[in-house]
Amino acid sequence: MTIVTLIVIFIYWSFLPQIATLVDKIYNRSLQVKIPFFIAICLVTLWLTINLSPSGVPPFIYSNF
Repeated sequence: MTIVTLIVIFIYWSFLPQIATLVDKIYNRSLQVKIPFFIAICLVTLWLTINLSPSGVPPFIYSNF
């Protein structure tokens, strides 16, 4: 388990600069996005969330205890 943890940490630290660069690129691109496009993305995300979520109230899982 220790070796696996060390390998995961090594992989994480290896890719950290690339991940930071990717996050910076995404952030800089997001600053260039026009407001109507951003609103459209938010509305599509909201529509997908509403349509793909289960309908009704989920059952109370602790009622049998």
